[in-house]
Amino acid sequence: MVTRKTAIITGGSRGIGAATAILAARDGYDICINYIANEARADEVIKTCESFGARVIKLRGDVADEADVKALFSACDTALGPVDLLVNNAGIVGETSRVDALPAAALERIYRVNVFGSFYCAQQAVRRMSTTHGGKGGVIVNLSSSPYHAGKVRSRQRMLATRAADNIAIVCYCNLVGGQDELVFDGASFVFDQEGELLARGKQFEEDLVLADLDLNAVFRQRLHDPRRRQNLVAQHLNMPPVREVTLEMPIPQRRPAVTPARAALLGRLEEVYTALITGTRDYM
Repeated sequence: MVTRKTAIITGGSRGIGAATAILAARDGYDICINYIANEARADEVIKTCESFGARVIKLRGDVADEADVKALFSACDTALGPVDLLVNNAGIVGETSRVDALPAAALERIYRVNVFGSFYCAQQAVRRMSTTHGGKGGVIVNLSSSPYHAGKVRSRQRMLATRAADNIAIVCYCNLVGGQDELVFDGASFVFDQEGELLARGKQFEEDLVLADLDLNAVFRQRLHDPRRRQNLVAQHLNMPPVREVTLEMPIPQRRPAVTPARAALLGRLEEVYTALITGTRDYM
């Protein structure tokens, strides 16, 4: 019997969230769908997910409310088991307004959903996934986008490299490509290893497939030597029961050929700005 993993998808009743839930169900996940208003659409997604053999639950809740988020993860624990994959998809654009007319309540709502909500969900997921808390690891996907301005790709690359090294974590950043009203998105997706080294980079202003081999064992080895985590590891080992050694005879799987990662060259400043203008004009028209 194949054991299915568990995924929580926020804002999973429509759009990107619904598509993500369906793809995850097809790929072997049981699904917990969070929604805030459209229960009928959530039920449609559930039927599709169940057609792939997934167990599916839904829970209405506002990710901006920490109590609702805690209830979401507790319900998932009870019905499906601890989460292995969290997709922070829920988000709002807010009302269109001039700066001088934007109500404070509207601005606060945007931040509570898009920023606080993602953090509340990630916090609950980490408390279940992290080996520090007795978990077995997992994946958190935060959906966002990074609009273009001249030279931003280089500052974005430095920021992501720093985050990867600071947290001893592999960071995969996938950016949108195209124009949307006054915004332009420049692509140039990145993959960084746990030391902040660039493994792969996609093309600017073009759709691109970015592939890279990820050495998860190297991440675990480096974390073992991190003094920030050592105290927690020692505490865990002191509470562990005696270990009995068992030898299993298993065939050694054949390794596939290594992937040669692409590192697309960055455009010069003038070419970058020119390409951004073309992209924005093309998609606006």
